[in-house]
Amino acid sequence: MRAALRLSLSLAVLGLGCSDPVPQLPPPIPSAGPSSAKPVAQADELEEGTVEAFGVKMPARSALLESTPFTQIVDVPADVPRTLQYLKARFSKFSENPTAGMIILTGVQTAANPQRTLRIVVKATTMTTQVTLRLEPGPVPSEAVAADSADDAN
Repeated sequence: MRAALRLSLSLAVLGLGCSDPVPQLPPPIPSAGPSSAKPVAQADELEEGTVEAFGVKMPARSALLESTPFTQIVDVPADVPRTLQYLKARFSKFSENPTAGMIILTGVQTAANPQRTLRIVVKATTMTTQVTLRLEPGPVPSEAVAADSADDAN
């Protein structure tokens, strides 16, 4: 009983010292109006950069590691899924072949050189994604060119 009495007296004494009003926070500062800045890309989208491989603009901050007449290797500072999404958005025709540790796109046609097709290998490295673009031998099959011409006519 004495413990309960002491507890109530202690709480009463503490309550007396709290008679000051709680300070109010200032109202939030209104945000600035719409800016003319370029809209920010969504977190899962990669921005187009300046590095090109066989006429294909690669994502921002990519680096061309190797370039020969038939092969170009690019280092992309993003994960495989986002890099693959970026690449697929730039091509209308391709076949996708997932294999162990990499994804291969074959029969890729580019606007820069529609008479040739590319084979693109996308694989993860330690901190980045490596994209290897190779020119496939021979010209585009004539039925693929004819299909493109029919699509363009519509």
